[in-house]
Amino acid sequence: MKKSRSKSEDRVQRLVDRNKLIVGRFYYHNEIKRLRFDDTIRVLCEKEFFIGERTVSNALQDTSFFNLLKADKKAYQKLTKTYPGFCWR
Repeated sequence: MKKSRSKSEDRVQRLVDRNKLIVGRFYYHNEIKRLRFDDTIRVLCEKEFFIGERTVSNALQDTSFFNLLKADKKAYQKLTKTYPGFCWR
């Protein structure tokens, strides 16, 4: 039987997943598309996630996933397959 999680655990997991996607999109715009930092933040806030700069900055505090994306191209490819609704090229 599958153990059901509490609402707070679900919320935490959704925030973790959202932050991971924000970091992935930051990597895409900043490293792949070569946008400047401030332009990347603006795109994430105004065109992709509709959240404040502070929320994006908080998501970027955990640099381990960003470093993983830079070091391991397979992690980046997996991210693009997990979220096909975003343009990754």
